[in-house]
Amino acid sequence: MSRSLFLDFNSIGEAFVSFAYIDRKYCTGITRYYRSCNEFNITSPGYFQGASCCDGKFLEDRTIVLAENTGRLRVIKVDEEYEKYVLDTVDSMRFRTIREIAVWKNSLDVAVCLEERIMIFDVKAHVHSDYFEGHTEYIYSVDTFKEHQHCFVTCGADKKALLWDKRDVSYSLVLYVHEFWALKSIAWNQINDNQIACGTLAGEVYLLDKRKPESFVDVYHCPMTNIHRISMNENSNQLAICGDTEEVVVLDCTHNDLKNVYSNSEHESYVRGMKFRDNVLYTCAFTPQIYKHEL
Repeated sequence: MSRSLFLDFNSIGEAFVSFAYIDRKYCTGITRYYRSCNEFNITSPGYFQGASCCDGKFLEDRTIVLAENTGRLRVIKVDEEYEKYVLDTVDSMRFRTIREIAVWKNSLDVAVCLEERIMIFDVKAHVHSDYFEGHTEYIYSVDTFKEHQHCFVTCGADKKALLWDKRDVSYSLVLYVHEFWALKSIAWNQINDNQIACGTLAGEVYLLDKRKPESFVDVYHCPMTNIHRISMNENSNQLAICGDTEEVVVLDCTHNDLKNVYSNSEHESYVRGMKFRDNVLYTCAFTPQIYKHEL
């Protein structure tokens, strides 16, 4: 059984998709590399096989960082040979568990969720920072404003959304605290750095403004029982959300409210991964197929 888990694009349109292959009691992770989105759902020209993964990002155009379910953070270099891609490990570091990772533009730092703490791993120097310890329970999600080399946001089971500056491990700004539910996913609007969206265990999406901490601007109630992932369009004020259903929903937050502009339920299983590319949304689920949504 093949399950697609997440995907990402680099700046030149190449992509990777991470799959989990389940055979009886065994689970293997395979990351497939593609020249473009047009190669999705056909044989890829390169792949890496290892442990199954929970998250992954392009660090540079030909460098991928994978967070394995074993707790290993793996750095993979992509080389092209005779129209094929060769994916090899160039660095790795082992932790107890990793939930999610985030990266910055033109940086070799990776923000890593480690249970109740955040750590910044410098891939170039192979060193990690002191631990950021503002959460009291499990951290579920982390995101960065890509142009700001120092700032990132997190949310977790303690119902908090926090804003951090990696130059100061001792301080975090409380953006929002939910009264009842854990915050499962967080995403930073890349064209409006004041806007941050977070989703709850109960299927609510909150729009936050970092200038107005400990409050929210708007809320959208989804039919989903759990917000698994929020993905921002880096070229517009749109965000895609998915949960423990087959549905993908796209919201627009241009006017400081959350407006439903698109929904699709074509997937045959729970949607897990989402990524915008040139204002087109690509999604994957617990099936091998990658879906394209032209908005």
